Amino acid sequence: MRSKIFSAIGSEMRSFLLMLTFLTRIPVKFSFKIRQREFHRGIFYMPLIGGIIGIVLGVVGYLMHFMDPLIRAVILWMVYLWLTGGLHLDGLSDLSDGIFSNRKEEDLRRVIKDSHIGAFGVIAIVVNILLTVALFSFMGPAYIILGPLLSRSGVLFAMGFSSYPKNQQGLGKGVIEATGLRTLLMSTLLPVVIVLIFYPTVIFLPLFLTFMGGLFLSKWITMKLGGLTGDGIGFIIEVLQPLSLFLIYLINLS
Repeated sequence: MRSKIFSAIGSEMRSFLLMLTFLTRIPVKFSFKIRQREFHRGIFYMPLIGGIIGIVLGVVGYLMHFMDPLIRAVILWMVYLWLTGGLHLDGLSDLSDGIFSNRKEEDLRRVIKDSHIGAFGVIAIVVNILLTVALFSFMGPAYIILGPLLSRSGVLFAMGFSSYPKNQQGLGKGVIEATGLRTLLMSTLLPVVIVLIFYPTVIFLPLFLTFMGGLFLSKWITMKLGGLTGDGIGFIIEVLQPLSLFLIYLINLS
């Protein structure tokens, strides 16, 4: 019995570390054998990893409180870019090139898989950077933490109601298929508990709208591509992050 418990804990730790090294550039050394199943199950920890990214940004923002807000915001975005390696921005640009080109499903997939970035991809990245930097400049470190947390919670919630395109293969397939009830619980409970304890004034409106935004985007992508892909996950994260920060900003104005 004890050995089974330790084995289960070890498996969860490996899943967490594998997903942490995939989603961030945080240096983590491990010597265990990578198992595909444990990697896919690591998606369960996406909100926690988002919280870690947010905490790093919050700490950096706090340490730079003496700087001009705009300069601080630009540095924070550069720290965010380093932490994530621009992983989700790639999905944002690829999907923007495809979806906004207004083509049919097969042509959409061809455009998305093209390694060259197009006009819509550039526009999407520039708008994302401008919005994020602007919001970082207006918000205190404590609220900046919520952006990465809520965006990753929102996309995980949406993944629980999504499926991968039929007859298609990709890195996101196993991850999306690994989502289930436990994933949905994690995506909702972690941010709800954190908001209740640390952010009672934020209420639940930004949280609720972020989750609904993720669900809407996943359904929209499914209509275009026949399912949610890995690029779609990145697209949703990079849309939800400034959206959640903007909603929190509006709440604080009232």
